[in-house]
Amino acid sequence: GRNSIASCIYQISEQLDIPLTVGGGISSLDDACTLFQNGADKVCINSALVKNSKLANEISAVYGAQSIVASIQVRPSRLLVWEVFVDSGREPTGKSLLEWLKELEMLPIGEVLITSVRCDGTKSGIDRDLIDVIPKYFPKPLIYSGGISSSRCLDYISSANNGLSIAIGRALHDGTLKMPNFSSELCRNNGKILAQPNSSYRLKIGIIDLGLGNSGALKRRLSLLGLDAFLTSSINKLKTSDLIVLPGVGSFSHGIRSLRSIYGLEELIIDWVNANKPSIAICLGMQLLFESSEESPGEKGLSILSGNVKHLPRERKIPLPNVGWSDVEGVHQLLGDDIPHDDQSYYFVHSYAVQELINLDDKHVALGRHGSKSFLAAIRFKNLYAFQFHPEKSGTQGTWLLDQVIRKFNT
Repeated sequence: GRNSIASCIYQISEQLDIPLTVGGGISSLDDACTLFQNGADKVCINSALVKNSKLANEISAVYGAQSIVASIQVRPSRLLVWEVFVDSGREPTGKSLLEWLKELEMLPIGEVLITSVRCDGTKSGIDRDLIDVIPKYFPKPLIYSGGISSSRCLDYISSANNGLSIAIGRALHDGTLKMPNFSSELCRNNGKILAQPNSSYRLKIGIIDLGLGNSGALKRRLSLLGLDAFLTSSINKLKTSDLIVLPGVGSFSHGIRSLRSIYGLEELIIDWVNANKPSIAICLGMQLLFESSEESPGEKGLSILSGNVKHLPRERKIPLPNVGWSDVEGVHQLLGDDIPHDDQSYYFVHSYAVQELINLDDKHVALGRHGSKSFLAAIRFKNLYAFQFHPEKSGTQGTWLLDQVIRKFNT
């Protein structure tokens, strides 16, 4: 049942420091909410979306378009060269692949997963006929799945359509394809000592719980570092913290309204930062610190930082949302010259970002790039560190970054 699946997702998410996408049987906003609250970062939907495309609007209004992966299961049929199927690839819909892709282009979704039903789970090789008809340019990220069994499959996909990402299932599960063996690298990554639990930490960290996305993943990541971290929406409990964290995914309007629905929370955050107390903001949490967002015209942000959140530029062959690992330049400026750090990749999932800062006095910034334009990937202002990316979902380098930031406050 749904409760047992949610429990399973929670247990899996406790072990991960990378994004977790969950699919199967999602037919309502409540179903999606349950999965997000138990550790999912994205939901993958097929049948319910074909039958009711408004479901994408309902989920994205709360969690943002980047939280939805549209799953398409296709195979040739007597009526269509490539027909979309639902109910685990059993029921035809009468829609062609290209027809459904055009509809999905207009829906608030983050990514599209295209699965070859006739190759899925077979390890018989990829469906080259399908790959050849998948558009080489699509305004949202596309992922191919089905039959991948060797590096030759990957080479063909890369040469035929280098805009395609891939999803691999059975070949990884049974060991046909092996993930790199990192057993000898548990304590090192590119020459750096990875973050380890620190028994000397004395900080009490309050994570503001707005009910937006997978805040539990952040709590678990901080707990693994040996920190006393807790999720709460109680003003009194937050006041007992040494450091507060404002996380979140979803739409700007839903985020700021959820924040303001908790009496006294807006004032607490503003006073906390102005008093130079330690604080961290992540993804939507970072955007809420600014004055406004194009995502929600007329909705005012916290205005702790000057500037406005704008839609990332639309450029041909550059899909939106910006999903995946991207390089960040200038992280060392946030951490300080005393901490050696090579610029690395971190996990992003967003369509909006600050692209121009009005006032840079007393601020240190790190930049990301989408297409030909740069955007604000992170900023330090006094004792506030804000990240557009998700350090808690950026593998070992993200955990290391969180550890270095918190060490600065553990005095």
